[in-house]
Amino acid sequence: MTPAMLNEFVEKVIVFEAEKINGEREQRVDIYLNYIGRFEVPEEYDGLTDEERAEKKAIEEERARKREYHRNLAAQNKEIKRLQADGLTVPFPFVRMAHL
Repeated sequence: MTPAMLNEFVEKVIVFEAEKINGEREQRVDIYLNYIGRFEVPEEYDGLTDEERAEKKAIEEERARKREYHRNLAAQNKEIKRLQADGLTVPFPFVRMAHL
């Protein structure tokens, strides 16, 4: 299809503000077609094979694990700085989480 042909089918496109959900950027886009109205892509179809879906899930789990690790590390660093600001000595070695 050429852009001119496609423009004949599309009535309007509404792009909503992006949101961050569970650490992922998501953005809603509504597409309205002439004589049809709002076009919705079925959510159950993602176009991925079972292998691609499993790989995507593994990547998402790894990202979640890393996010949790860095949240905990930031909390530990915050606690160290709080102890130092209060003039207390930081126990050595300060217990840290195992590195990824």
